[in-house]
Amino acid sequence: MLVPPDGPTDAHHAVANSAVQVFEPLRSELGLQAIAVYALEGDEVRLQQQVGGLEGEFRSPLPAAAVNALVVPSRRVVVFPDPYASGTPAAIGMGPRTPIAIRIVEAASVRYLLVAALAPDTEAAAVEFVLGIVGTVVAARAMRERWRQSLDEAEEIQRELLPSSLPTLDGFEIAARSVPAEVIGGDFYDFLDLGAGRTGIAVGDAVGHGLSAALVARDVVVGLRVALDRRRPVASVLVKLNRVLRAGLPGRAFASLFYVELRPDGRFDYVSAGHPPGVCLGVGGPRVLRRGGPVLGPFEDAAFRRMRSQLHKGEVLVLYTDGIVERRDPQGAQFSEDRLLACVASDPDAPLSARIEHVFRQATDFGGGAPWSDDATLVLVRRTA
Repeated sequence: MLVPPDGPTDAHHAVANSAVQVFEPLRSELGLQAIAVYALEGDEVRLQQQVGGLEGEFRSPLPAAAVNALVVPSRRVVVFPDPYASGTPAAIGMGPRTPIAIRIVEAASVRYLLVAALAPDTEAAAVEFVLGIVGTVVAARAMRERWRQSLDEAEEIQRELLPSSLPTLDGFEIAARSVPAEVIGGDFYDFLDLGAGRTGIAVGDAVGHGLSAALVARDVVVGLRVALDRRRPVASVLVKLNRVLRAGLPGRAFASLFYVELRPDGRFDYVSAGHPPGVCLGVGGPRVLRRGGPVLGPFEDAAFRRMRSQLHKGEVLVLYTDGIVERRDPQGAQFSEDRLLACVASDPDAPLSARIEHVFRQATDFGGGAPWSDDATLVLVRRTA
C-alpha cells in the first residue's frame, strides 16, 4: 500500500517504485522476505511502500529519534543479524523478528530508509553490498524524477509569463514571439485589456535566464496585471512595483520593462524602465522612443516618466529584448538594432508573423546556428486603418 506522502510526491514515488522493481529479482538471491520504504521527515518516520508480504509487521508512524538511533551516519547500509538483540528495528516495530538490513537513501532533501526483512540464513555481507548498489540507483532515480517535475513546473511558469493567444484589435495587426535560452527564460510579453478600447502592451526582461529569472519576471507580470486592472496610472504602478521588487528580490536581481498603452486612434503612452527603446518604423525611417527611467529593483527612489507618441497608418511598433540585438556572430559582432529593423522593414507587405519568423531566422543564421545565449523576444504592432 502506498501511503499518501507529505513530502515531494515525485521523489516518494520514485523511491517506492524502485523498491518494488528490485524486490523480485533479488528476493531469492538475497533471501528477502519483504522490503519497506520509510520517509524520515520532521519528528516522525512514515511507511511509504511495502512489498513482499509481512503485512502489519512494519509499523507507521515511528518516532524519528528511535529510528535515528538505529542508523550510523558514516555507513549507508546497516545489518542487524540478531532480531532479539536490543536496539534493533524489530524492537521498535520497524519490521518482524527476523534479520533486517537498512539502507539510507538521500533524495530531494528527504531521508529515506530501505528496510529489508531477511531470511535467517542470509549472508549479511552480500546484503550489505547489494543494498549499497540498490540504494545508489534508487537515489539517482528519485533525483531524476525530482528534476523532471522541476522542469514541468518551470515550463508551467513560462506559460504563465506569456499570453495563450494574441488580442484582436480593430485597425491593428499584432504578432509576438519569445525564445528562451533554456527551458524557461526571464523574457516576457503581455497584453492587457484596459477598457474604453485601450490596450496595454508590456515587454520585459528579468536579468539572467533560467528559473531564477523566470520567477522575477513572473512577479513583474503579476504585479502589472493586478495594478493595471484597477486602472492605476502606469508611472505610479511602476514606482510601487519597484519598491516591492526591491524589498523582495535578491540583491542583484532586477528587471527591465517597456510598457505601451495603445488607443484605437493610434495614439499611445509609453513608459520605459531601463529597457531597450521601442521603435516606430515607417516609410520616413525609424522613430526611437528613448526616454525612460531605471530598471526595476535596485534603486529605492526610482521615478518613471510617461511619454506620448502616435502610431500612423502603415507604421510598425517594434518592441524587443536585448537577446536579439546582442546575439553575436562567430567573430563577436552583434546582430544590432539596425539589422533587426532592416529585417522587419525588408518586406512591407508581409504579415507581421512572417516578419518575426524572418527576424529570428536571420538572427539564428547570424549566430552561426549556435544556441541562443540569452532569451530573445519580439513584439510587432502595425496600424492598418
